[in-house]
Amino acid sequence: MVRWSRDLPVALTLIAMIGLAGEALGRIYADPLLPRLIWGAAVGSVAVGVAARRLPSWLVAPLSVAAMTGYTLLALQLAARRADLPDPLGALVADAVRNGIPRLLTSMIPVEAVPDTVIVPLVAAWLTGLAGTEVAVRAARPLLGYLPPTLLYAGAVYVVGPNADQAGWLTVAFAGAVVVGLAATGRPAAVTPSRAEHPVDPDDTAVPRPPPRSGPGPPPARRPAPPSSSHSPPPSRRSSPPASAAPRSTRAGTCSRHRSTVSTRTP
Repeated sequence: MVRWSRDLPVALTLIAMIGLAGEALGRIYADPLLPRLIWGAAVGSVAVGVAARRLPSWLVAPLSVAAMTGYTLLALQLAARRADLPDPLGALVADAVRNGIPRLLTSMIPVEAVPDTVIVPLVAAWLTGLAGTEVAVRAARPLLGYLPPTLLYAGAVYVVGPNADQAGWLTVAFAGAVVVGLAATGRPAAVTPSRAEHPVDPDDTAVPRPPPRSGPGPPPARRPAPPSSSHSPPPSRRSSPPASAAPRSTRAGTCSRHRSTVSTRTP
């Protein structure tokens, strides 16, 4: 659900940008067939890209090209019927592929929507939708994904040139679609709780508490306190003289008394 809520605004923005590029180019056409076909190409290309976003990237392009081929054939057949062209569809498609770009640039204004003047805008619009969806939806980079539709719109304005009125409201709508798409996909800033909402206990800052237990198991072992903090050192004792010192002093005293006695008895 979260994925769809983020991808849907991007997809709608891409469709709007490509469709507005078709509206800008359709100002030099004689009927509104081309803008309608461009809107259809925008919806089809973006829908295929969004639906295949979970598939491998190497598989998305062939699927989209196959869908583009089918849609282009239907669009060329519709344009040939509206222009009352008697040629078969295969010949019309081959001629449109060979001469699509020269006839689009050299046709008289207003341009008639025939296969020769329709195939190039259709293919460009579909490839733009494919590239924009791959970058904006699959790669999750909307700002970079809006670059292909912007280039398509600039190319449409360049092709029209001074041959039509100024596309003022189209440009404003194009810029508005980009702004809305970026605003819808913006991520809100994370809100951090303030200290007033969660007051801090002064005891928590003074004494660190062990982390809470997350599951069954023995309680965490406590680190034993150092011995110097719980036991005082034993009192110092004065060392006693060696045992052999007392007999030596007694023997020395006896010798001195004996010498004094001998000295007094000598004449």
